[in-house]
Amino acid sequence: MSQLDHQIVGCERAVVLGLDAERVITAWSVDHLLAWAWAWAWGPAAGWLRGWGC
Repeated sequence: MSQLDHQIVGCERAVVLGLDAERVITAWSVDHLLAWAWAWAWGPAAGWLRGWGC
């Protein structure tokens, strides 16, 4: 199975599950993706995720 086959299968699964584009990370704009990544890595929960708040 090629990389493009995986993309097709993923899209088909998203449709079957009733997901909208907002739930598919690869459908996000670059700005949205970078904001999400920054928030995950450095946001309020980041310390807890790394064990800093324990």
